[in-house]
Amino acid sequence: MDAQKSLTGTFENEHFNFSGKPTIADVLEKPSSGLIETQVQDNIAIITSTSNLEEVADRLASKPNRELLRIAIIYVVC
Repeated sequence: MDAQKSLTGTFENEHFNFSGKPTIADVLEKPSSGLIETQVQDNIAIITSTSNLEEVADRLASKPNRELLRIAIIYVVC
């Protein structure tokens, strides 16, 4: 999880503008949305990040199924 959005920023350029597109925060808060990945180079696809992952983590921490949710996301991503 790229909390500072560094990796996303690495690939943002005139070809890839990720603003307004779903991010990993959206997937964490609503897993049924599925993974939204973007192919940025041969053999490299990313799920964009956002700089508010700490806020998302705080909201998820209050959910009873937070560990199950994290495991599910890790399983799907890997």
